[in-house]
Amino acid sequence: MPRRQPYKSAAERKADILDATVDLLAEHGPDAVTVRQIADRAGVKHALIFRHFGDKAALVQAATLGELRGWADVAGARRAPVDAFIAGFRYLVERRKVAEALGRTLSGMSRPGLRPDTFPVVDTYVGVLVAAGMPARAARDLTMAAVAIITGWVAAEDWWLAVGHYRGATARTRARRAVEAQIRLLVEAGIAASTATR
Repeated sequence: MPRRQPYKSAAERKADILDATVDLLAEHGPDAVTVRQIADRAGVKHALIFRHFGDKAALVQAATLGELRGWADVAGARRAPVDAFIAGFRYLVERRKVAEALGRTLSGMSRPGLRPDTFPVVDTYVGVLVAAGMPARAARDLTMAAVAIITGWVAAEDWWLAVGHYRGATARTRARRAVEAQIRLLVEAGIAASTATR
């Protein structure tokens, strides 16, 4: 007789399902992942996924938006714009699995519910910059450039390390510091340029 799994609340099961979804999205991308695979990884019956999320598209959206909100929360906890962008970069490089899942999922932005206007980290960064005195249009432009650098590095970090002939953990750390320095320069220069033109 199979062992019965310990009791978990609905919230705990839902969290297990979302974690399993992020894992599998990182490994295979949204098109190659099935609801049954997610259920197996989460240790639940696949019907439970439909009960909680309705369908696979809604589950992928919930997992993706949850991770984007996590990134936005980390960035939004910082008041200084440079600190916000660097905190966001560190959040993603320390959570490579999340970054890979986001990259694979966001490349299919035509999916229902995954629209560019539902990207909470952009609004967070823009808000931090506007609070620091930058005009909204300039803040959005700077945010898009910085997010492109951050996601471009994180999505292909191993490739960039190979191109730069970086080897080992200390080289990875050195390369990340170099990227952080460039993010810092970009944000500081963007702020300086926007205040100079007023």
